[in-house]
Amino acid sequence: MIVPVGPSGFSQQIGVNAVGFPIYVYFDRQTNTYHYVVVLPNGRAIYTNERGEPVAATPAKPILPLAVLGGSVGFLAGGPVGVLIGALLGALAGENLGGNKK
Repeated sequence: MIVPVGPSGFSQQIGVNAVGFPIYVYFDRQTNTYHYVVVLPNGRAIYTNERGEPVAATPAKPILPLAVLGGSVGFLAGGPVGVLIGALLGALAGENLGGNKK
């Protein structure tokens, strides 16, 4: 389905959620991604799924999994000191991947 998005980033209303709030498609120009949003009566918009149920605003950064992976590789390569170095490098890599950069 192609949904035209206006200059504000919002499409025309594409439905309503179970509570009756309007659902729109929103284009986030900072991340170049599309999201479903529900606009509340106070004018604020929240990210939702296609049924208008609230979801997290942005995916979590993969810091912990990469820190564990880096620590494991570090342990195999350099023992206890390698764990610390690998975990630190994995956490730094996770911080720099995905998520919002401001």
